[in-house]
Amino acid sequence: MDTRFQSALSTVSFTHVRALRAVVEHGSLSSAAKELGYTTSAISQQISALERSLGVPLFERGPRSVRVTAAGKRMYELSADLLESIAGIADIMRGYASAEKGTLRLTAAGSGAAQLLPRAVAGITSNHPAAEISLVTPGTPDSVVESVKAGFADIGVIYEYSPTPQPILEGLTSTPLLHEEMVVIGRDQGPSGERDSIRDFADEDWACGSKGSTQNQILEHLGEREGFVPRVAHRSDDPDVIRGLVNQGLGIALVPVLSLGIDRSIHLYRLMDGPVYRRVQLIHRTTDHNPLIASAIDAFAKAADDYLTWTLTAFGVTFDAPMLTLDAELQRF
Repeated sequence: MDTRFQSALSTVSFTHVRALRAVVEHGSLSSAAKELGYTTSAISQQISALERSLGVPLFERGPRSVRVTAAGKRMYELSADLLESIAGIADIMRGYASAEKGTLRLTAAGSGAAQLLPRAVAGITSNHPAAEISLVTPGTPDSVVESVKAGFADIGVIYEYSPTPQPILEGLTSTPLLHEEMVVIGRDQGPSGERDSIRDFADEDWACGSKGSTQNQILEHLGEREGFVPRVAHRSDDPDVIRGLVNQGLGIALVPVLSLGIDRSIHLYRLMDGPVYRRVQLIHRTTDHNPLIASAIDAFAKAADDYLTWTLTAFGVTFDAPMLTLDAELQRF
């Protein structure tokens, strides 16, 4: 193709093409102007600009009328597919802008993945059936942050524990989701209920996370605060394994509320003196304006609220205050 013609095509405006089609269909500049909401002079200028860009007359102009030329007629025919294609593209883009379409990749590890992720995904897919929702396996809770930062996932679930250093979230926006207590679970230590402090369990064997893990750091911190060294008999970073060890009477464990599970043979003990809390947050890249993220935050908030309701009576004991609370800015369900 002649480079001069390529350059001319690059200056063709969508507005100019619409003006041409309106003039052809109505047979006059004034009628076309009325349809498109322009002045007659503006339509005339748009047609002239289009003719200059294409290098060919599109209309014969008389004192009181215009007549389309052969080139103008052909341009009219060719532009139909162009406008239809542009309209189709606009419709698709509107779908992405309104979150009807699009993609969203979620990632989580630990108890948040087990208890919140399935409920949240169900809510998102119900509200956006045409969107592509997928899960990214991060490996460990620590790698959730890196997965979101690197663009492998769009939104992730992370945890902050009250006595431990907080993760660095440079380049990320965090949305607090809920606060939950760390509670002791056991099998043979009596019925579920409240205990004064973790000191009440100083003589028990413990099932805990690996050395250096957040769970291990918290348990050692609480033991030091209460003047004893927890006797760890078994270690695992898998919440299901920890619950299994407790179920077999091989130790007790300190776990967040989201890790309680539904095993009725396990009892829970709420620490009243100096309890430890875990904060669950959602993170996404600050530069990511995917409209599905807002819907995901709403879905996670609903999932957390549903789980909160379940915990109130799940272990056959009722407490005056909930062990898990939805963050204030998300309490709208």
